[in-house]
Amino acid sequence: MKAAALHITAEQARLFALSRGGIATPFDRPLDAVRSMVAIQAQYAASIPLAIHARCPSAPLAWADRAVARERTLVKTWCLRGTLHAVASDDLALMTGVFGEPYHLAIERIMLRECGMDAATWHRVEQDVLAALAAGPLDRVALHAAVPRLKEVPWAGWGEDVKGLAYQGSLVMIGSKGPRPVFARRDMWLPDLRFRPHTRAKALEEMLMRYLSTFGPATLTDFAHWSGLPAAVVRETVHRAEPLLAPVIVEGNPTPLLARAADT
Repeated sequence: MKAAALHITAEQARLFALSRGGIATPFDRPLDAVRSMVAIQAQYAASIPLAIHARCPSAPLAWADRAVARERTLVKTWCLRGTLHAVASDDLALMTGVFGEPYHLAIERIMLRECGMDAATWHRVEQDVLAALAAGPLDRVALHAAVPRLKEVPWAGWGEDVKGLAYQGSLVMIGSKGPRPVFARRDMWLPDLRFRPHTRAKALEEMLMRYLSTFGPATLTDFAHWSGLPAAVVRETVHRAEPLLAPVIVEGNPTPLLARAADT
């Protein structure tokens, strides 16, 4: 038997979101603020420290750059909605579990269609990228010089040249050299990281629960828009996670929303 829906007021829903998101109840540590958001949009680097500072006012604006370049507790990678985000280094395995295989295959299809490469050729290019990075981090210009076939890749400025490896968790962005992003091999940049991605089904379930922990109660569409995942994948994930979920009806909206059962 399904649990009866919990009825809450709009004000209760608002306060829950503001508190869990670190707005009404700020975090003491900036990394906790990052984890609460799961991932921070990073296409504009200036947005990262502002997003963190809004949730952890004690964090200096320079914290994010230091966390990426020196402490290595934060990295940039492509994940939600196929766009660049800053995530806690410990969450790289989660991102790989969710996005790794299908998104890597999508990049491979682009290479086959736009560059005339077959799968074996593109695989060799990716291996050449990792070999070039074995000597240490490289900016995009240096990386393209080391692996000339990358110059054929369209939309490289948007990351298409390295996204496939990033989705697999093999490559991360670790900052910039002037206007140029700098890339590193994950295994060399984070040698002590326990990198053990779950199966995709388990990773999707964890991603859903992480999302609802901060942004719930929410609809399936909310989660799909936030993550960029197909609606069918979202429905399957919610179905598998049903024992961990609870329906919530917010005042003024008769349609039940989803929340973690632990929060109701």
